[in-house]
Amino acid sequence: MKKPSYKDNVNHLYERYLTKTKRTEYETLTYHNGEFIIMEGDEINSFYFVVSGKVKVLRNYENGKTFLLRIYDSFTLLGDIEYFLKINASCSVQTQAEVKVIKVPYSHIDKVYKTDDLFLYNILVQTSSKILLTSDQTSINLMHSLDTRFASYLLSLVEEDNDVVVIPSLVDIANHLGTSYRHLTRTIKKLTDKGAIMKNKNKIKLLDRLILLKIAEGNIYESKAEYNIEG
Repeated sequence: MKKPSYKDNVNHLYERYLTKTKRTEYETLTYHNGEFIIMEGDEINSFYFVVSGKVKVLRNYENGKTFLLRIYDSFTLLGDIEYFLKINASCSVQTQAEVKVIKVPYSHIDKVYKTDDLFLYNILVQTSSKILLTSDQTSINLMHSLDTRFASYLLSLVEEDNDVVVIPSLVDIANHLGTSYRHLTRTIKKLTDKGAIMKNKNKIKLLDRLILLKIAEGNIYESKAEYNIEG
């Protein structure tokens, strides 16, 4: 199945969600690789519709570690739970490569869509799907080896036309995947010895995607695509 383009996602947004809003009313914002769109604990006042690119959803814990909850590729919605529960940001959202976002203030939603059945239905589908995906993430970390999780992590972050992934520090990745630095380095060596990857400083090159796909069991982070995350 072909991945929707930026134009496809924008059309989807205005045809299914913002049906009463002019396309020229809110501009598309661009975030570069590694930028945070939302920081956990911050007060936010807008919906963020991600119409292009990948984002990582992260949560901080009292022990100082940051855990990876999910990776979303292309269209998704941020700020929905915070809007309905009237809370500060429950997670941090960081970009992976360039990301395009259409930001719509809660005040506009209150004024135009608070009683709009189509909008509320699609928001419900989007939010429910994300809850299921996050629940799956917890099972993933309990049921799958680090080899499988790390291979899936790399496959989720790499672009189709590029075999190189720019990674954060190994300490950060270990935290994200719920493991130790030592266990992660052993896994990287194992994948390197198998000819699947090659690490050079803060970059990992994917040498053999077929090997990685086998280790990743097809990519466990994207195996739940049957949930209708696009509404």
